[in-house]
Amino acid sequence: MINVKLIDGKVSFAGSADFTCYNICGDVMLKGKWVVAVSGGSDSMTLLDQCVKAEMDLIAAHVNYQKRDSAWRDMKLVEDYCEQHGIPCYVKLSHYEGKGNFQAYARDFRYAFFKELAMKYECAGVLVAHQLDDVIETYLIQKERRQIPMCYGLAYETVIDGLRIVRPLLSMSKQACRDYCVMRHISYGDDESNFTDDYTRNRIRHQIVEKMSLEEKQLLAKQIQMMNEEKRQLDQTAKQAAQQAGEYLAVDDLLARADGDNVLRQWLLLNNGGKNHSQAFIERLFQRMSKNGNWCADLPDNKRLYCDYGFLNVVDEQLTYSYTLEKFEPLDTPWFKVSAKGTSLQAVSVAENDWPLTIRSPLPGDEIVLRLGTKKLNRWFIDRKKSHKERKCWPVVVNRVGKVILVPEIGCEVAHFTNKPNVFVIK
Repeated sequence: MINVKLIDGKVSFAGSADFTCYNICGDVMLKGKWVVAVSGGSDSMTLLDQCVKAEMDLIAAHVNYQKRDSAWRDMKLVEDYCEQHGIPCYVKLSHYEGKGNFQAYARDFRYAFFKELAMKYECAGVLVAHQLDDVIETYLIQKERRQIPMCYGLAYETVIDGLRIVRPLLSMSKQACRDYCVMRHISYGDDESNFTDDYTRNRIRHQIVEKMSLEEKQLLAKQIQMMNEEKRQLDQTAKQAAQQAGEYLAVDDLLARADGDNVLRQWLLLNNGGKNHSQAFIERLFQRMSKNGNWCADLPDNKRLYCDYGFLNVVDEQLTYSYTLEKFEPLDTPWFKVSAKGTSLQAVSVAENDWPLTIRSPLPGDEIVLRLGTKKLNRWFIDRKKSHKERKCWPVVVNRVGKVILVPEIGCEVAHFTNKPNVFVIK
């Protein structure tokens, strides 16, 4: 007897009969050419067969990590299936020798391979065989680690590094995939590394998910969907507030909001290259904000979060720039402009022997000799309560012998002051 359930318009199979419904993911699968990620397990072999039955335009992609003897068995059964059905099959061997997180390495390796194929053969994206059990496992991992992810569980469709990812089997249980392969006489392999509890996912799978009934899984999946819908609405409100804040987020405004943690998370997403952060990290930031004062916190990719005078700002610690001008010419950069007009604190008189000029980001120890004495750039930043972001990219004008002759808003070097300046550098 076939047990067929509809969840969000997608078919979920259970039972042990000959399955005859193949278009489980709607029209999206039927448009364009697709890469199908095939490991050789029951999930991916089910997906591949479904795509074949739907007469899709596709290519198969298999990664052999060479970490176990059965990897060669899995590679062969994928190749054999593809040869039998006339499907182009591309295999990539991994030569991992590192000592770090293999799971992270493997994920990056295979998605880079999928993207390479998708671009080369002009595919619409990649189909992967995550299923209902994967959704629940991922959600339970997120819960255990106190993560506030972009999506609870797994999204039906997402984008990774510009690559469109679609997961057609999210409503189909692991057991249903196994039953499907058995009923259709499709060979598949089991990865024996999944039999241990060495990884968090395996532990959660064996100790929790495998003990759940299909009905329990479907109920939890429905609850996860409702959580995601509520999260989308809350995230939209918080994102609007984050966008309005721009590059500088006021701490007092953040602390006054009931959804301050979500606004901070959305603001970090906007200002830190889309990197998400755990709830624990957000809570630590709020603890520091409640104590007032200036402080900083490390972020991924050599970035740092600064709290400067009641405002948060993200600074790229590797940010440096340097422009060389052989002669006067208008220039417009993300950090400054060179113009023939401006204010007195943006002006300098440049002689012939000053060229070429260098306009660069500040260096430790930068100072300028003014009419009233020497001014250290860092001291001026502190006195004027400039944020670390502003300090990082404030323009410094240097002549051919390396002398600082102008710092906009501070003024020009005393020997380069006249009533008829010929260069203006505008911050």
